[in-house]
Amino acid sequence: MLAIVIVACIFGGLVYRYHNSIQNLKNRVNEHSGMLQNLSVWVMKKDKAMIDVLAVGFSPIRLKPPGMALLEVSGGKRCIDDNLDFFMKNLKKRAPMTPFDVQESSRAVVFGNFNLPIFNKVKHFLYFEPEDVELAGEKVEASMFTVTYVMGVYLRDIYLEKYPEIMPKTEEIHANE
Repeated sequence: MLAIVIVACIFGGLVYRYHNSIQNLKNRVNEHSGMLQNLSVWVMKKDKAMIDVLAVGFSPIRLKPPGMALLEVSGGKRCIDDNLDFFMKNLKKRAPMTPFDVQESSRAVVFGNFNLPIFNKVKHFLYFEPEDVELAGEKVEASMFTVTYVMGVYLRDIYLEKYPEIMPKTEEIHANE
């Protein structure tokens, strides 16, 4: 009987250490995933050519006709519209407190979930279309980054419309002047 107790204690200790190792690994993967998403969003912001063609670069960013066309033809708009609850829940989990937070989190949510099957039609577009497409009279680079960029702006606008209390009052905007 004592041997069974000893074996159970040893086995229990091994299981506990194994469980902790798995949890530590999960935490590290999540940390790296978040850093990768942030880095990807930063890279997208640095690509001025993408912003110039697809969006008006002043704050807040607004999609130009080529950006709206890319959102539509890529299937990005339909992907967001058909899975709006999923995107809104993921965005809400990030608890954005300002319009800027919403904008950055929207891009990260879209980019960070791009591996899911809900994006398959968008991925088909990216795979089968030429790298550069003519949209609204402009040559547009059709890449994962450009499509997720316009999808993020579209999601941001939907979120801010649903939660207008995030928008500051005019006097709060100019409080530092």
